[in-house]
Amino acid sequence: MELIVVMAAIALLLAVAVPSFSAMIASQRRSLAQTQLQAALAGARTLALQQFRGTDTAAVFTFEPGGQITIVTCVEVGSIADVDDPSSYPAAGDPSLTIDRDVFVPDASVQPVSLPNGWMIRGLITDNDATARWYSTAPTSRSSWVFPETGFYDRQVQDDGDDRQTFMIRFEGGTGRVSADTTESLALLRRPSTLDRVTTDESALFDAEDPARFIRLRLADTSFTSYQGPATTDRAYLLGNLSSDTVL
Repeated sequence: MELIVVMAAIALLLAVAVPSFSAMIASQRRSLAQTQLQAALAGARTLALQQFRGTDTAAVFTFEPGGQITIVTCVEVGSIADVDDPSSYPAAGDPSLTIDRDVFVPDASVQPVSLPNGWMIRGLITDNDATARWYSTAPTSRSSWVFPETGFYDRQVQDDGDDRQTFMIRFEGGTGRVSADTTESLALLRRPSTLDRVTTDESALFDAEDPARFIRLRLADTSFTSYQGPATTDRAYLLGNLSSDTVL
C-alpha cells in the first residue's frame, strides 16, 4: 500500500513538473529569439553608423528548408539597371525596359544571427506592395504576411533568382535610422553550386573571397554598367533578379 502511495505521489509530481518544465524551456527559447533578433538589428544599425551617408545597411531575413531563420547584415555597394520583365531579357539593352535596384552584399565583419529552431519571422505586405516579381503569389488586393523565400529555388541553374524573395530592415548610412527608402533592392546570397556558371564573372563571383570588393569593381566598370551590347543581360545573370545568386 505504501508503495502504491509513493508511486502515486511521484506520478502526481511528474504531472505537475513536466508542464512547468516545458513552459520554462519555451519561455527561455522565446527570450533567446527576442535577444537574437535585437542583436541582429543592432549589428546592422551599428554598421550603418560607420558608413558615409548614402551607403545604407540592411538586416536581411533568410531561410533554408530544414534550417533556421538567419538574419544577414548587408551593406549597400551600388545599384544596377536591372531588367524588370524577365520576358524582355532577349531584347535587353533598351533603358526603358530597366528598373534601378540597389545592391546589398553581406558584410564580413558582422556574423549572421540565427533564431532558435522553430522560431520564424514574417513580413507584412500592405495592399499592392506585391509585384509580378516580388512575392508574385501574394494577393495584391489586401495585406498579407510573407515568409523569407530565399531557399526555395533550383541551385543547379543560374537563372532561377525570380523564385527567391525576402524582406529587410534598412538603416541609413551615417545616422543609423530606419530608412524609409522604398527603392527595390537585391541582396547577394550566393547559390552553393558551380553548375551553369557560363561566364567568367559568374565563376569569379562564386570563387570571390571578398564578394563585396568584386561587385564594387564590376559596378565601377562602365562596360558592365552600360546599356549597350550584352551588358544589360550580363548584369541580369550576374546580379539581377534573374540571377540565382541574388534575392529581391
